[in-house]
Amino acid sequence: MDENILLSAFSASLGADNEARSKAHEYLQSIRSAAGLIPLLLKVSLDSANSLELRQVAVIYLKNLTKVSRDSENDFLVPEADKEFLKFHILTGLNFTIPEKLRSQYEEIAHNIAKTYFPWEQILTQIAQALDDPNNTYAGLNMIYQVSRNYEYAMNDKRTNLLALVELFFGKILIILKELIISSNPDKYSYIQLILQTYWVSFYIDIPPKQAQKEVLEHWLQCFYQILSANYGEIQAKPLNEEEAKVREKSPQWMCKKWSGQIVHRFFTRYFNLNHMQEQNIIIGQYFQSVWATEFLKIIVPQLFQAKDLFVPSVVLNYYIKYAIQGIKFTATFDLLDEAAVFNLLVNVIIPILYRVASDEETWKENPIEFIRKEADMGRAYYSPKSSAIDLLLTLCEKGFINKFFEYIAREIQLPGDLLRKEALMLSFGSISEQVKKNSALKEFIERILTGFVFVEFTNQIGFLRSRAAWVCARYASIDYENLEFKTNTLEFICRLLKDPELPVRYEAALALPKLISWSVTKQRLSSEVKNLLEIYLKLMGDIDSEDLVEALESIVSAFPKETLPYSLELAQHLASAFSRMVAKDMNEDEGESAMAAVSTLNTISKIIDILEDKPEDLVKVSLILKPVFDYCLSEKGCDYFEETLNLLTCLLYYAPEKSLPHLYYLIRLLRASILGEGTEKPYALEHIDEIFSPIANFIKKYPEQTLENLNGIVDIGFALIKDKDEEAVNGCKILIALMENFKGHIDSFLVPIIKEISMAFSQHSSKKVKNSCSQAMFVALWNNPILSLTAINELSPAIQHALSSVKSFNETLARSHMIYGLGSLFYIIPSLPLDFQGKLPMIFKSIVQLYEDNDEDSSAEGIEFDDVGNDPVKIDAHCQKIIDKIRNSANDEDDDDDDDNEFPFGDDAEDLYDSPFEALNQNDMIKDVTNMIKGNFPELFQSIVGILSEGETKILNSIIQ
Repeated sequence: MDENILLSAFSASLGADNEARSKAHEYLQSIRSAAGLIPLLLKVSLDSANSLELRQVAVIYLKNLTKVSRDSENDFLVPEADKEFLKFHILTGLNFTIPEKLRSQYEEIAHNIAKTYFPWEQILTQIAQALDDPNNTYAGLNMIYQVSRNYEYAMNDKRTNLLALVELFFGKILIILKELIISSNPDKYSYIQLILQTYWVSFYIDIPPKQAQKEVLEHWLQCFYQILSANYGEIQAKPLNEEEAKVREKSPQWMCKKWSGQIVHRFFTRYFNLNHMQEQNIIIGQYFQSVWATEFLKIIVPQLFQAKDLFVPSVVLNYYIKYAIQGIKFTATFDLLDEAAVFNLLVNVIIPILYRVASDEETWKENPIEFIRKEADMGRAYYSPKSSAIDLLLTLCEKGFINKFFEYIAREIQLPGDLLRKEALMLSFGSISEQVKKNSALKEFIERILTGFVFVEFTNQIGFLRSRAAWVCARYASIDYENLEFKTNTLEFICRLLKDPELPVRYEAALALPKLISWSVTKQRLSSEVKNLLEIYLKLMGDIDSEDLVEALESIVSAFPKETLPYSLELAQHLASAFSRMVAKDMNEDEGESAMAAVSTLNTISKIIDILEDKPEDLVKVSLILKPVFDYCLSEKGCDYFEETLNLLTCLLYYAPEKSLPHLYYLIRLLRASILGEGTEKPYALEHIDEIFSPIANFIKKYPEQTLENLNGIVDIGFALIKDKDEEAVNGCKILIALMENFKGHIDSFLVPIIKEISMAFSQHSSKKVKNSCSQAMFVALWNNPILSLTAINELSPAIQHALSSVKSFNETLARSHMIYGLGSLFYIIPSLPLDFQGKLPMIFKSIVQLYEDNDEDSSAEGIEFDDVGNDPVKIDAHCQKIIDKIRNSANDEDDDDDDDNEFPFGDDAEDLYDSPFEALNQNDMIKDVTNMIKGNFPELFQSIVGILSEGETKILNSIIQ
C-alpha cells in the first residue's frame, strides 16, 4: 500500500476537479479490502505533518470501514490482521491532545468496534495502563465511555461485560475524579465531563451492588455536590447576546454542571418512590432522601435565584428546575422553602424564563413553520427550561400556592410595561387553567381577566400577543360562561384571527376554535359558515403539516355533520391528496410531524365516512377517492398507517350496500399478505390481526360471487390463524364462522376440512377463549350442513361437549344463537341419524331450551351436564316468568329483539363492524318449528322430551310454541 498514492487520492477527493474526484472515489472504493490499509490510515490521520483537512478525510474513511466491517453482506472484507491492528491501537486516537475534529471520529470508531468485539484481548490491560499514565488518562477514560455507551439501556444478562468493566475501573475513575476536582489544570473540566457521562450511561438502568454501597455512593455524590457548588467567576456574567450564550453554555465547565445536575435529578426521581423497589434500590433511595436530597436543594435553589442576574445556561437551568420540582414533591426538601422562597421561585425564576427571546422573533418572521413546530415539539420540551418552568409552576400551584400566584398575575397583568413580560404572564395564566377551573373561588375572576386584559391583545400589532390571546382563551373555553356577550366576543375575535396575515396566529386560532364549539352561540354562529371554515382549515393544512391542526379540523367535522355533508366528497378528496403529500415527505425533514398529521388525516376521513353512512352513492365515490390510500397503506411500504386505513376500509364495507364496492375486493389479497406473507415476502402487519376480521367478514358477506372465487385464499387465512397463538386462533375461528354462516349449502367441499382443522385447534389450545370459539364454529358447521358435518364431527365431539358443559362462559347472544341453531338442525335429519344418536335427542332438545333460557341476562346456569337427566326446577322457575315475558314481547314485535342482540357479534370485540346473518334470525320461530315438526312426525320422541323437561322448561317451551 503506497502512502503517497493514498494521499494523492485524498487530496483529489477534496479538489474542485470533478473527473479527478471521480477517479479518486473509484480508487478508494477499490482498495477497501487491501491489506495494510487500516495501519496506513491511522498513520496518515495521526501525522501532524499532514493538513488537518486531509487527516480528517483519512479518519472518516477509516470510520466508514469500521461501520461495515461488522456486516457479513458487504461487498468487501477487511483483513483480520487490519482489524486486530485497529483494536490494538485504537486508544492512540482517543487522547486529549488529538484535535477535536479527529478525536470525535475516533470515538465513533471505538464505539463501533466495542459494539462487536468488546472485550477483546489486551484492551482491558491497555485501559488500565492508560489510566495510570497522566499522558494517556483521557484516552483510557474515553475508551471506557465508548464501551459503556453500548450498555446504557441494556438490562439483565446483557450488562455482564459492563459490570466487569465497572468492577475493574470505577474505583480508579473515582480517584481520578477527586484529583481532578481539586486540580488547577484548566483542561480538567473536559476530563470531568467524560467521567460524568460515563457514570450516566453506565448506571442509567441500575447501579450494581458494590457501587450502591453507602460509602461508595457518598464519595460520588460528594463529587457531584462539589461540581454543582463551584463558582465559575467570569463565565457566569450575563452574555451580550444569544449567540454568545450558546457558545458559552457548551464550555466544559458548564457541561460538568449539566451532567452533575442530570445525574442527581435521576437519583431523586429513579429512587424516589420506595414502594415496589428491589431491596438494593430501596437502600439507595433511603440514603439519598435522608442525606443528600436536601443538601442538593440547598445549592440548586440559590443558583436558580441568581439566574435572573447571572448566566446559567439553559441545559443547566433545565435540570436545576427539574430537581426543584422533585424537591417540592418531597416533604423534607419542600420544608426548606418558606413562603418568601416560593414567591421568589414564582416571580423571579419562573416568569423571566417564560420570556420570548430574540431568536423566537427571528424564527417567527423568517421561518414561521419552524416556529410552530418548535413550540409544539414535545421531545424538545423535555430539555427546555421554559417547559420545566411551567411544570414547576403547576407543581407549586398543586401545593397550595395557586391563590397567591393568581392574585399576582391579576395584579401584574394590569400594569403597563414590557410586552414580553405581558406575554409571559399570559402564558403562565393559561398554563394554570386546569387548577384555576377547579377552584370555585377563582373561577369568577376568569371572565374579568380575559375581558379586561386578554381581549385587548387580539388587536395588538405584535403577532406574539395575538397568538397568545387566542391560546389563553382556548385554555379557559371549557367553562360555560353565563355572559352571552363575552362568549360572542371571544368567538368573533378567534374567527378574525383565522384570517390573520401571520401564519402562527392563524394556526393558533385554528386550534382554539374547536375548543369553543361546546358553546351554543358557537354552533349557532358557525353552522352557516362551515364551508368557509373547511376552506380555511384546508388552506392551513397546505401551509403546514400538523397533527393538532388536522385534529382541529376533525373536531369541526364532528361538530357539524349535517353542515359538512354537502362538502364531504370534496373534503375527502382534499384530505386524501393531503395524506399522499404528507407520506411522501422524509420523516427526518420535520421530525415526523407530517407522518403524525397523516394519521390524523385518515381519522378525519373516517368521520366523513360516518357522515355519509346513509348516502350509498357518496360512499362509492369516497371508496374510489381512497383507492390510492388503500393501495399504499395496506401494503408493506405504507403499513405504518395500517390500523387507521383498516378502519376506513371496514367502515366503508359495513355502511355501503351489498355488492356496491366490488372494485375494492382485490384488497383482500393485501389483507392476506399482511398477516400471512406472500411468496418469499414475510407478513408485515401481524400486530393488526385483531382488526383484520371485520373487513374480511364484510367482504365475505356482501360479495358472495367474488368470495366463492377466492374461497381457497380465505380458508387459508382461517387455517393459518387457528394454528397460531390464542388471539390469532380466535380470529381464525371468526373468519371460518363468517364463511359458514354466509354460505349455507355452497361450501360443502370445504366443510369437512374446516371441521378437522377446528377440532385440531380445540385440542391444541388450552385457552378457554379459543376453545369457546372452536365450539361455536362447530355448531355453525352443524347448522350449515348437519349430515355432512356429523360425519366429520363424530357425533358429539369434545368441542360440542365443552360448549354444553360450560354454557355460562358463552356470554354473547350470537354465540348461543349459533349453538341453538346448530343443535336444532339435527332434528331436521332425524331419519339420517344413527339409532344410538337418536336416543340422545331428548337431552339435546332440553339443551336448546336451557340455552334459550340462558340468553336471559339474569341467568345463573353453570352449564348443562349432558349425561345428567335430572332437573333443577327451582333454578328455572326463579326467572321463568321473566323469560316468558321476553318470549311474548318477541312475538309481539319481531323486529325488536332482546336487548342482548344489540351486542356486537362475536363477543367482546366492540370494534367488529359486521352483522352476522344469525342476528336477523328468530330463535322463537326456529324452536317453534322444530317442536311442531317433532310433534307431528315423531310423537314418541316428543313424549320423551316432555318427560325430561322441568316444570320451568315446560312453561318456557309452551310460551314459545303458543
